[in-house]
Amino acid sequence: MNASGGLRAMLLAQGAELHLRYPQTLAGGWRQKVPLVALCAAAAGVYLAGLVILDISPAKFVFGLARLFDMVGLMLPPDPESWARVLLYLGALGQTLAIAFLGTMLGAALGFPFGLLAARNVVANRLIGYSPAEASTHCAASTS
Repeated sequence: MNASGGLRAMLLAQGAELHLRYPQTLAGGWRQKVPLVALCAAAAGVYLAGLVILDISPAKFVFGLARLFDMVGLMLPPDPESWARVLLYLGALGQTLAIAFLGTMLGAALGFPFGLLAARNVVANRLIGYSPAEASTHCAASTS
């Protein structure tokens, strides 16, 4: 007997015990599956209605994929036409990376103090340590 057969036999032997231990979870009634099937059918209906309303047909989709491959073919290999354009593209690439780096650093610099203020084990003053949601909940509960 192979390993998967032994595992299957062991799980089948434990099946009765599992049904006794977890009857709600393992009950295979059709009434529990109806909401999931209805939700999937509703999602598929909304998707199909969107396709009809937006006038998207399978033929348009396939034609669009063919145009996508044509466009990728025009991009590869890149043809900058001159070294001046290569330097222009490299400069633009450097600016893009600099903007991403500065944005990340700015977000970290602004987020770090707020993270410390939100940590309950760092801030001793409970008024400062409260998040806005907890503070508003506390104020609403104390006024009623």
